[in-house]
Amino acid sequence: MSKVKRKIIRIDPDFDDYNTGPTIQETMGVPFHIKNFPIFNRTQLDPLSIWSLWTDYGYRIDNNFAQTFISQSPEQPEEHYLPINHQSGEHILPESLKRWDLTRRNNTREAISDICFLGMQELLELAGDPRSGNGFDLFIRGIRYDPEDCEKEEMVHLDITRDAIPTENVPVYISVDIDSLIWKTHCLRLKASINIHMAPYMQAKPPINTHNRTYVNLLKPQTDIQRANNEYTTYDRFKVSSIPHIHFGHLQGGVNVWIAFPRMTHKQQDSPYFATQIPLQVQDRWFALILIPAIKKIYGRGSKESVNHSSPEYKARAAGKTEMSLVDRIKLQELQYQIHTIIHEDKDKDLNIFGSFFFIMDIRGIKLTNKDRDHLGNDPFEVLADVIPALDFDYMSKPDNGECVLDLGNSASPEAEQLMVGLWNFTNVDASFAQAGTNTPHLFNVGSLADYGAVSAEYTIDCASVIQMRYCMTYNLIFEIVHGNIQFLENSDAYAANGTFHARINHIINIYTDAKQSSYGVRDELRASIQTVKALLPVAKQKMAAYVNAKTVIWIPSRIYFGFRIRRIQELKFLQKRVAKKRPSNACNLTLLNMYLIKTIVTNPREDSFTRFVLQDLNFQPSSQCFGIFFLPTLHCHTLAVHQMEQDDDSVIQHVTSTQGKRKQHQKDIDEDPRRTQEYPLGTHPSWHEITDIPYTNPTPIINTHSNLQFCQSGNGQIHDIVIQLLCKWTHNYTCTINPIFLTEPENWHDILNFWTVNQIQDTFHAPAFLPHKSHWKGLPDGPKQLSFGERFKSFFTPLEADFLTSSVWHILKGIGYLKDYHTFLSTKSEHDILCLQDGLKAAFDLLECLPDKKTGINSQPWRYHPEKGGPSFIVNAKAYRIRGVGPPKRIPIYLVQEL
Repeated sequence: MSKVKRKIIRIDPDFDDYNTGPTIQETMGVPFHIKNFPIFNRTQLDPLSIWSLWTDYGYRIDNNFAQTFISQSPEQPEEHYLPINHQSGEHILPESLKRWDLTRRNNTREAISDICFLGMQELLELAGDPRSGNGFDLFIRGIRYDPEDCEKEEMVHLDITRDAIPTENVPVYISVDIDSLIWKTHCLRLKASINIHMAPYMQAKPPINTHNRTYVNLLKPQTDIQRANNEYTTYDRFKVSSIPHIHFGHLQGGVNVWIAFPRMTHKQQDSPYFATQIPLQVQDRWFALILIPAIKKIYGRGSKESVNHSSPEYKARAAGKTEMSLVDRIKLQELQYQIHTIIHEDKDKDLNIFGSFFFIMDIRGIKLTNKDRDHLGNDPFEVLADVIPALDFDYMSKPDNGECVLDLGNSASPEAEQLMVGLWNFTNVDASFAQAGTNTPHLFNVGSLADYGAVSAEYTIDCASVIQMRYCMTYNLIFEIVHGNIQFLENSDAYAANGTFHARINHIINIYTDAKQSSYGVRDELRASIQTVKALLPVAKQKMAAYVNAKTVIWIPSRIYFGFRIRRIQELKFLQKRVAKKRPSNACNLTLLNMYLIKTIVTNPREDSFTRFVLQDLNFQPSSQCFGIFFLPTLHCHTLAVHQMEQDDDSVIQHVTSTQGKRKQHQKDIDEDPRRTQEYPLGTHPSWHEITDIPYTNPTPIINTHSNLQFCQSGNGQIHDIVIQLLCKWTHNYTCTINPIFLTEPENWHDILNFWTVNQIQDTFHAPAFLPHKSHWKGLPDGPKQLSFGERFKSFFTPLEADFLTSSVWHILKGIGYLKDYHTFLSTKSEHDILCLQDGLKAAFDLLECLPDKKTGINSQPWRYHPEKGGPSFIVNAKAYRIRGVGPPKRIPIYLVQEL
């Protein structure tokens, strides 16, 4: 690289008040030598007041505070933008796969010897129908059983390259845009009017609540010696998100302007984190004593009535939202001068904490305003000037007026006849980032895939200051499917597997089902200076096209990719339902793992400390790298125990089961409701809505299961035995119509009762759904009632004259199944014996806990499948409910009405 021509900005010694602030010794609080004393760790400091914390800490700015790029012009930007590194070392990976094992610390080593490589489509074909139950081993445990030897297990390695379409066969359309803008300046200048906020900022988080990859240089407070000798101090670099700030103004087109107060920069008491959310009392001082008086001064006599309001009046007018005052571009300069004057002249009211302020303009998500706008111009800057006329790019690009960075976006969209999904390849993209001069990148695995996802990294400080590039990121556009379109459920909902859990998971499944009809490409974004972006625009499309063709992207058909994701979510959902039912000793930890795996499919979740411990115990990253995706091979099929996973302790139980958020705060503990007892979990007379909600989630708590019930015997003991024999054969034959696997046929009445219980059905069938039974009880809502279980026996034991379709299951059952025995009895026995048999069947059905949700028609299908849960539907006998009657509808609480 040739010698860099540095940017020179002459320092103005009168730019700020450099000798008025406190020294470091005056604001340091408890000295470090005391904090490091062992006994100090066992003490607790009294919390400081707001005005003791939010004070002047001595930080100041100069007219060079926003400049983090030192070169006059970017040096060799093309060489650092989307470079292609051909020495990625990807050829080494396959040979190392079989050397992985599942060891951890001193545990028994479990080497992987038999491993099979399968693609997404192959896994879907092997798993078959979701109702078959075969997906548990393939999608959760990552185990395939040899079709020729059922006792032989093979570990699955997911190799999505087997599903990939060659890059040369996928035509791609490249589009360039500018997606966001961040401008730091001490003097705000616009080409249009701005709405100024006149009431305090009331949100739960500060406007910039995450690091936006921009920095400012603050002059550190002087030491006592430097103050005495009138010496200049040095700089500290701060993230912009670490500086206390609030809202200042808003412009049309989604342009926000924040105002930052660096003099109040400090860390929270006894915390390593910066305090950036300015308290309401401090904001009140800013609005009441500075901003509102300044607004009044810039308007003439004819406008006094419109702006002559006090701070309490503005807050009352805002009503907890916002209140604004329009200021034109000329008066905006006068407003800033008046603010400086008020702070500088009024020393008695301690307004100096608001000195040294600067502005941050933040524009996000504007790519659609300048993408594919050829009718407005070829240059995105020209298009932006047309759609956001308030911006003065010439002024903003000058170093004397601060520093402005833009996000240069490049999207690659597939245009093949077959719908495609593009995923970035970590191996090649990571090598490219290293060649570009970034720090170690952050890898965001999509759906726990080992080698595919999003990559982001900042450029090193020295490199960034010369090439004027701050940050780069590549991500997959499948993210747009769920961006702002999904609300994740809480751990407590997943732990209970309640209605909220099913609704949120089904919402994700529906979104991904619709996504099969579209293609999704990949995107690269570069945060850089205006000069750098202007230099890269002429070559951006060519660079992106070459980058995509250099094996940095893998293309998967949409139907395969989303089909695999949907099936994976379904299997995790079924697993969580089993966790909620069985409650193994690791139920909470397993819930955290399931929720993390579901979230990784649609986003990049931030794991909490409890989830992090679970992932560490399971060797999450090495295991994902070994198998291509995270599988849980040590999960026991029946007990749900996991070899490496610890049992739940009190802290993780509290974390998972505790309720959070507004909706949860108002929910009462079931034990606190006087209507609910151990005998009557919903109370003696719950509403019908409460009753219908319980079977949908988990009917076990309100079901009164009896294993010793006996139906009335007729005088003929032989007929009683025939009834039991018919019921045993019916139970076995009917079950085989949905799952033709070997099941032990019931042998007695006790076996029949036990088989048709909720618990046994959950163990036998895959993803069953339980429906309420509108019958038996008084107080049921208006509308038709359902047949009792006793009356339903005729739907399964059809009359002799029933004519079945030859293609139906009933025709087979009539030929070789239980219906053949039943019809033989009807055609050979006396009318008295037939009535006795039917009475016995009716009495027996009346005692069953559950029955398949079958229509009454003769040729109707034997099974109905729930549209959301996917499994067969069962009706839960109303006589088994632990209630005394149905009560009136409950009033909806006010807080729920407000949420709706």
